[in-house]
Amino acid sequence: MKKVLLTLALIVGLSTISFAQNANIKYHGEVEAGYTLGVGDELYKNDRINLRTIQGIQIGECFSTGLGLGIDYYLNDVNEMAIPVYANFKGYYPTGTDIKPYLSLNLGYGIGIGDISDLSGFMWEPAIGVKLKWFKAEVGYTSQHASIAGYGFNLNGLQLKIGVMF
Repeated sequence: MKKVLLTLALIVGLSTISFAQNANIKYHGEVEAGYTLGVGDELYKNDRINLRTIQGIQIGECFSTGLGLGIDYYLNDVNEMAIPVYANFKGYYPTGTDIKPYLSLNLGYGIGIGDISDLSGFMWEPAIGVKLKWFKAEVGYTSQHASIAGYGFNLNGLQLKIGVMF
């Protein structure tokens, strides 16, 4: 786990070095709530409620990066939780207005809690969204690799998130 967190911190740190000399850098934070509709193999098709935060930096008008942490509450028959820990990267399309479309990518590790502790593994979440002043809305895909007794599988889903950026 320490290696994963160190790797995420290194990715975020290195991504800012090339921008730091010539860009306007300021604090960037987000809080979001969402719903994930499980897709794929019926056995691993679990819906989830998501509550997350991202803390990082905004680099100029077109890029932000940060570290994310949250809780994913699994529904259906599972009724368990996982803690996603990830690096977030966002690229904004400069519109010159308060409405800014963006692409987002989360890369990290989902840590299963309780009976699903074996379901910990690498996760990635590409998404597309729009920022309107402080408000954000986002649609994306999530995939987390996991394995039990040497059998590997993915927990996939379609995500819808809303939140605030500050």
